[in-house]
Amino acid sequence: MLTFLVPLLLGTILGFLIRGKPSGTFAITTGKRVAWGVGIGMCGVVLALPLGLAISSTTGPQIAGLIGAGLGFGVFNILSIENATYKKWSDKNALAWLVGGLVVIGISVGLLTTNKRDNETEISSTSNAASTESPDSTAIGRHAQNKASDSSLADRRRQAEAGDANAQYHLGWMYYYGEGVLKNFTEAVKWFRRAADQGNANAQYNLGWMYYYGEGVPKEFTEAVKWYRRAAEQGLAIAQFNLGNMYYYGEGVPKEFTEAVKWYRRAAEQGDASAQFNLAQMYRRGEGVPKNATEALKWYRRAADQGYAGAQLLLGWMYYNGEGVPKNDTEAYFWYNLAAAQGNEMAKENRDIAEKNMTREQIAEAQRRSAAWKPKTE
Repeated sequence: MLTFLVPLLLGTILGFLIRGKPSGTFAITTGKRVAWGVGIGMCGVVLALPLGLAISSTTGPQIAGLIGAGLGFGVFNILSIENATYKKWSDKNALAWLVGGLVVIGISVGLLTTNKRDNETEISSTSNAASTESPDSTAIGRHAQNKASDSSLADRRRQAEAGDANAQYHLGWMYYYGEGVLKNFTEAVKWFRRAADQGNANAQYNLGWMYYYGEGVPKEFTEAVKWYRRAAEQGLAIAQFNLGNMYYYGEGVPKEFTEAVKWYRRAAEQGDASAQFNLAQMYRRGEGVPKNATEALKWYRRAADQGYAGAQLLLGWMYYNGEGVPKNDTEAYFWYNLAAAQGNEMAKENRDIAEKNMTREQIAEAQRRSAAWKPKTE
């Protein structure tokens, strides 16, 4: 609802304010201007809605895309509309359309570029918080429940200044999240770096994260790779996964699928579901490894067993199509149903398609198994 109302409201206001009074005898009343504004707002929303949905499956980028595109469409529709006495195109009209189009294209390209990794449904890990969210992840250790008191902060700072790497890492974490101190990315980087220089793998990973996203330091993929690698070489699975991503996308290093597979595999063997999913994708496509549906199925299953929705969707797809395993509609329905329960829309559609070829008994069995299923941990 929010993704619809926000751009509609702004488009309406814009239409009311910018429309103005045209030449001639066409009188503009407040009521007509409001009606015109609503029409422009609706036009912007209708035209921009596919763009907003295409940009991301998450609400924030959708709202941004709808607002930007809605207002852009609103502007050039308002400026170029033919009113009662303006019946022909002019340079002014053409320029208005051009400017409006450039506004929409610029905003769209910017948002699509920003969200490149989030929208990569085939290889990224958008379903796994440990790989896509801020450093409150496996590498950080989930300290959010341990609120820092003034005394613990003083003790930790004293230990950190004395050279204790673990205290330095935790102090950096506190500055990152504003736990007991004002949030300060620059201070977070300072303490993560001190701990990282002493070999603390979690701090190395977090420092790489800060460089990747430009938090407290200039965005620098080469530095991100450097620190991810140091943590990855110490066996930190989340760092191995992110290093694999850097090689897959060619960020900070040349694009190299073989290296991506190497680091995904190391993380996958430690039970990282995101890495297991990506490794399965590499085997299914034959990227960095020979194409092997059986191996793909194996890694999809390990990630799916942990509750990874993307893996459950693809595992269902393989059973439905008989790829790497005998075709089995009941098994496909089972995995689709698990992914659908997590809100995966494609899984819902695929489940409904699979259902058409199944008996009532098969559907009931798949639903019974789904209800009894529990995720495993590795």
